[in-house]
Amino acid sequence: MAKLTKIIRSTDLVSETDANAVFELLIPIVEETPRAPEVVETVSNVITRCPLSDERLLSHVLDWWYVATTGQPTANGGAHRLPASLNSAVRLPMEAVVSLETNVPAAEWIYKKQQLDSELNGLDNALKRGDYGIWSLLGEHLNDTVSRLEGNRRTEIVAIEWRDLQQALRDKGVDGGSRHYKQSLKMCRQVTDKLNQIVELQGEVEPWTRRPPLQLINDVPSEFKHAVGPLAEALLRPILAPNATPVVVREKIAEGIDAAGRSGDSRGRYKLARVIDEWCERTGQTIPSLKEELARHRQLVAGIAEIKAKSNAPDDALDEIKIHMLDDRLGDAEEALGRLREQNARDEQAQIAKSQLEGLRRSLHDSSYSSDPVWIARVADIEDRLGTDNPYDMAREIGKAQRELSEQLDELFKEQQEDLRQFLDTFSELRASDSIRGVWERRISELEGRDGRGANELKQELEEELKKLRDECREALSQDLEQIETILRDEREDFSDEDIGFFANKHSEMHQWSQEELGDKQLADARQSAKDLLHNVEDLRIHRWQVDHGEEALVEHLINYCTGALDFDHVDIRRLYVSLKTRPFVILAGLTGSGKSSLTRSFAEALGARGSNGRFRRIAVRPDWIDQSEVLGFVNPISDRFVPGWLAETIRDCEREPDRLHFVLLDEMNLAPVEQYLAEWLSAIEEARSGSDDVRIPLYSSALEPTNANEWSSSVSFPDNLMIVGTVNVDETTRPLSERVLDRANVLLLNVDVSDKHHKPNGAPSAPWHVEMTEWRKLCTNEPTDDHHEFLIEIADILRQASIGVGLRAHLELERFVANAKEIIDDETALDWGIVQRIIPKIRGFKRHLEGSLEELLEEFSNVGAEQSASIVRRWLDDGVSHDEFLEGTDPRLALARITKS
Repeated sequence: MAKLTKIIRSTDLVSETDANAVFELLIPIVEETPRAPEVVETVSNVITRCPLSDERLLSHVLDWWYVATTGQPTANGGAHRLPASLNSAVRLPMEAVVSLETNVPAAEWIYKKQQLDSELNGLDNALKRGDYGIWSLLGEHLNDTVSRLEGNRRTEIVAIEWRDLQQALRDKGVDGGSRHYKQSLKMCRQVTDKLNQIVELQGEVEPWTRRPPLQLINDVPSEFKHAVGPLAEALLRPILAPNATPVVVREKIAEGIDAAGRSGDSRGRYKLARVIDEWCERTGQTIPSLKEELARHRQLVAGIAEIKAKSNAPDDALDEIKIHMLDDRLGDAEEALGRLREQNARDEQAQIAKSQLEGLRRSLHDSSYSSDPVWIARVADIEDRLGTDNPYDMAREIGKAQRELSEQLDELFKEQQEDLRQFLDTFSELRASDSIRGVWERRISELEGRDGRGANELKQELEEELKKLRDECREALSQDLEQIETILRDEREDFSDEDIGFFANKHSEMHQWSQEELGDKQLADARQSAKDLLHNVEDLRIHRWQVDHGEEALVEHLINYCTGALDFDHVDIRRLYVSLKTRPFVILAGLTGSGKSSLTRSFAEALGARGSNGRFRRIAVRPDWIDQSEVLGFVNPISDRFVPGWLAETIRDCEREPDRLHFVLLDEMNLAPVEQYLAEWLSAIEEARSGSDDVRIPLYSSALEPTNANEWSSSVSFPDNLMIVGTVNVDETTRPLSERVLDRANVLLLNVDVSDKHHKPNGAPSAPWHVEMTEWRKLCTNEPTDDHHEFLIEIADILRQASIGVGLRAHLELERFVANAKEIIDDETALDWGIVQRIIPKIRGFKRHLEGSLEELLEEFSNVGAEQSASIVRRWLDDGVSHDEFLEGTDPRLALARITKS
């Protein structure tokens, strides 16, 4: 071992004895690191110095081993001309190995070929093809690859779309969060990864490439051992069968290298350290005698890499270091690295100084001293000396200049800030918002971080901003005054004469201000006064509600307004609201004194419709209304003039204000036959619901020509901004509502419970809101929901058995009610009230005839949670109700069966 370091550094010929000694240690190192440049170069150099002869078989076998293990070209030519004296049992496999022409070293190929054969033999077990559950998922993805592997045909890495696999598992009924689901996916990945590992191994072995047959040997012939020496088995490892391959003891190799390191000189130890460096890293072996050289070598390599990565140094800058390393002069290489590092540090410092100069130049350029001749000359002098003077000294000088410039700029900045902050006082006079003032305060403060750069530009911006602010004040003053004038003109009826006079006087005074040249404070005062006046006007005007304010806000307003006078049930108010959205014709039923008329009036007033402004009418129905003359009007045969009825006049009002809601309250509407006196209206409302654009209501025959025909034409357009709400009582003086009427209206049975809230103060009444028709139309939907279609069909079938018809119109209107109730009444409750309003009123007949159907209805209502509907049916089915009693679905007493929720 003492000769190891000398031999690997020498240029002399190597004897067989020395070769045996050297390669006893180098063979295991080369086998584990066959691509390490230092190892390959050193081994090649030693083998080159082993003379070839037919008598010296070791040099031939060493070269053969070198070619087979490293995949490098021959070192001394011996691998490709093995002597005939070499035992044929060994020579023939050796010749076959060096002619393999593989893409990896032959020895590695042989090992991987054995590994591939082993993997293919155990392929079924590795891929779990016996597990039908897994293979049923993977089979279509992997079958072709497996088939090609088994047939030694070229194949590719398998890429599986895992989302498809996950979906396949779910299609098999496997719950996506279950343990079975996760375990199946895990096994699928394991199988796929295993198969891809075999595919990668096949790509290196290339079994589809034709190669000469390779015969491994089980025993090294004794004559070969005698001719080659003690390295015979180690050198033949590439062609030895696995059961004949000798075991390498790394620790023993490490001991031999350690002994060689202790006996060598410094250059020899460094050479040996370079050769074994990668082997030590890979195997984890430590060599005490080479510990220092290995550490220094690794630091040297890391230093070279650092310089190359950091400074992008060209290869020739590192040539001196590499030469010293090749000459095994570790100390000289370290000194050269130190010098290169120092030079790089100087270059970096010079670059820093250059960057500092650029910063100084930029600071000067952006400052108020950009034209100062002293500073211009000082910067020019520094620039002239930058490439010649010491870069560290230059960096200090530039830093000093930068500090002096900053100090001078600080003094200047203080003066500029005082000047700029005077503008903020003007902002205050103009009553600019805190956010605007804050923006400019921050911008002024930011000048400090920029050494005052941009102060002149900021001053110009401030002047422009103040001019803009003054213009905005004047524009806002003008707009506020114009808005006040528009409101007082267009909505005069919403104000008292006293308010109109006060607002008009204030408006005139402010308008005079707007024509004068005002100072900043006066301008701001005038704007604030106009804003205050507008607020006062807004406080007294009707609030304009829009859809983007939120529908729930509108409903809460209606509830607050209506309950400000009487203690109406909040649910009834929501039902009335949704019913009017669904169809502008609603019937209120309830016991006398339940507040039917009051609720209608309050609801209309909440939306700004009052008798005083002509948008609310209360019509008392008379029993003698047997035709439409009182409603639409008639042509007087004596005067030959058309005399308009209350509905015609109301429609005319709707035409004058097409964007405002109008209400008509038909009090005790069933004193006369509704289907007669409202016949044209009922037809028109149905035609309008069907989607017709121009629905007309005839007032008189077009054949007639009354003298006022130019004022009243023979027909009027159906107004979609008119809501008709009728109240009904059921007694001996009234008529039952016909099917035609019930089909076209929601019938609301009002709550009759009395609480103590009417004894308590309700506070100041809220002001009405105005909802324009354009906004109201956005709230209403004509599309029915089909969420409860099957249920409603079932209800219709049950009632049909009792000879009670629930037609398509009632079906669709109930579904429209549920659709319009979205986010106002929950879906289950909306269905329940829809049944009460649309289905229950149609139920009429003697109990003995209806009892069976009622029991079926009760079961269906209970199943869907229709509590109110079920409570009415229970009342009818109660034993206290005689079988001879006539049941009437519009009977106000049914309100007594209502369930009141706390």
